[in-house]
Amino acid sequence: MSMKKVFSWSTKYILFPLIPFLLGSLMRYFYQELTFWSILDPSDLSFSMTIICFLAAISARKLRDEDLADGLSIVFFGLMFTFLVAFVCVGAAHMEIEESLMSSIEDINDKPENYININQTISHNLQIIEKSEARLSKITKFEVVLSCITIPSIIILKIRYKLGE
Repeated sequence: MSMKKVFSWSTKYILFPLIPFLLGSLMRYFYQELTFWSILDPSDLSFSMTIICFLAAISARKLRDEDLADGLSIVFFGLMFTFLVAFVCVGAAHMEIEESLMSSIEDINDKPENYININQTISHNLQIIEKSEARLSKITKFEVVLSCITIPSIIILKIRYKLGE
């Protein structure tokens, strides 16, 4: 298999679906100058990886060896489902954070004279935000590791079994 075909296939099936993740990361880096882990948005990555795994599963279905095609399709659809679940979990964590922030702001605006209750509410909301941020951090690291395993594996399978031909 020529490297030109591998590069062409990788561009179409891997690089193109990663564009939302790469552009989002670049924008966060240039506009906010954050650390490495902070520029990685888990929702962008999980969305891109869901598409990559879907395309890899479709490519695997085109193999002549039906047992191999079935096995690889199951693995890629399993990975696709995993990244899709991560996408939903990230969305839920972001909604928790936003809801806690809005609740704190509303309490400050509605009851400025009742400082003790406001402090308790804000303290509780900050704990929720902290837990959600910790969850997001774990999901991000999980996605990065799984992506770093999945993408090279797909390329190796492309070379070895001629996926998508």
